[in-house]
Amino acid sequence: MRDRSGLKLAVAVLLCGSLSLGLTPHLSAEQPGSILTSTKGEREELALTVYQQNLGLVSEVRPLRLQPGLNQVNIQDVPKAIDPSSAQLQFMTQPEQIKILEHNFKYDVVNAKTLLQKYIGQSIELHEKIEGQIKEKITPATLLGVGDPNVYRIDNQLHLGHPGRVVVNSLPEGLTTEPQFSWLLKAEQAIKARCRITYLTGGLSWSAEYLAIVAPDEGSLSLEGWVSIDNQSGAAYEDASIKLLAGKLQRYSNTVRPMRGNMLMQRAAAAPLKEQALSEYQLYTLAGLSSLPDNQTKQIRLMQAASVPAKKIYVLENQASSIQYRRANQQKNKIPVKAMLKFVNQKADNLGMSLPQGRIRVFKADAEQALQLIGEDRLSHTPEGEEIKITLGEVHDIVGEYVQLEYTKLGQTAYQTKYQVTLRNHKSIPVKVTIQDHFSGDWRITEASVPFTKKDARTAEAIVKIAASGEEKITYTIRVER
Repeated sequence: MRDRSGLKLAVAVLLCGSLSLGLTPHLSAEQPGSILTSTKGEREELALTVYQQNLGLVSEVRPLRLQPGLNQVNIQDVPKAIDPSSAQLQFMTQPEQIKILEHNFKYDVVNAKTLLQKYIGQSIELHEKIEGQIKEKITPATLLGVGDPNVYRIDNQLHLGHPGRVVVNSLPEGLTTEPQFSWLLKAEQAIKARCRITYLTGGLSWSAEYLAIVAPDEGSLSLEGWVSIDNQSGAAYEDASIKLLAGKLQRYSNTVRPMRGNMLMQRAAAAPLKEQALSEYQLYTLAGLSSLPDNQTKQIRLMQAASVPAKKIYVLENQASSIQYRRANQQKNKIPVKAMLKFVNQKADNLGMSLPQGRIRVFKADAEQALQLIGEDRLSHTPEGEEIKITLGEVHDIVGEYVQLEYTKLGQTAYQTKYQVTLRNHKSIPVKVTIQDHFSGDWRITEASVPFTKKDARTAEAIVKIAASGEEKITYTIRVER
């Protein structure tokens, strides 16, 4: 007969409700002489680095009073979204006198199902309300199975379900109300130790939000930036030193934790952020200590700048190949003209810090001085000295049209095409429109009614002035070899 002891052992391990990490090959059967439990109230330091990828790095310092011999140390108040494989324990006091033998993570958190499963085969009580009576009817029973319905033995009869609610006397061994770490340590002597515990957890993320208000003449703007820190990790972080890392890390896997309900938004008082470069990323440190309650989003000011020089530009962007015909074609193609706002992230213009990516909303006051949203875009990671361009939207009173006038094939791999762009300005003031056209292959503009510049391998650009209530027609010929 096959020996099933190995299978039984495996099943027992799966049912024990704890994850064991870093076991030593030969553990002593000796029971720990000291069992310590450390809660969040004993933290001496708490540091938190929040990433933009549903990830946080937690570092906390706790004191431990170790006795000579084996000590079991239970670390409570850790996040429900923790990655137990990332946990590290480092002793800051006499590390040479302390040996880590075993690391367990107890994740068998109590709920109705896990609690009842621990009571299978044991005596329980069924409490049933009786109409017209204050006192409940109590029926002793033995729980035989957990399901829908539960199975009970009552007076030597099997019952599938029961109208009463299940009442048990105590929390069974092996269940915990919250996830916790457990380390088995061996101390050479009695030590009043300080240890640093670090681990990764999901459920933490942050993002940047920007609010820009343009001046009436649209020649300048004020810019305000906020960071939103979202805590859905299943733990609160009180009086923590908080850092925010901007950038995308390469990760082996990234499991997204679902959002939970009842999320609150809290806007903190202005707390300046200090920035520093860290490897290929940017790190922002909040001044002082701050708290992140669980299931809450906190906003903290990132930056604020006034009188930032800005310029509005109009851009007509086209992909010539998208309207290319292999013959002359007079079909007109309307192309929207977009309004954009550009400014430079530099100290001379009251900016100059590295700006993390995020959403930017642009407002302008109307005739009654009420702010109106005039555009929204995504700002990319922008270091100091770089230009920022924000697309506001499509312009209704500047109209652009493309038409292909000629097409000539110049052999097996080359052709020549002539285009005409018509721009009509319905504004009461003159405007400048930047025409951007994109091509593929080896191309060059052989003839044009206005000067074009080659901005990059795929883009040609020209700036056209249009009088108030005026119209301009621009023609250009492109030769392409593939």
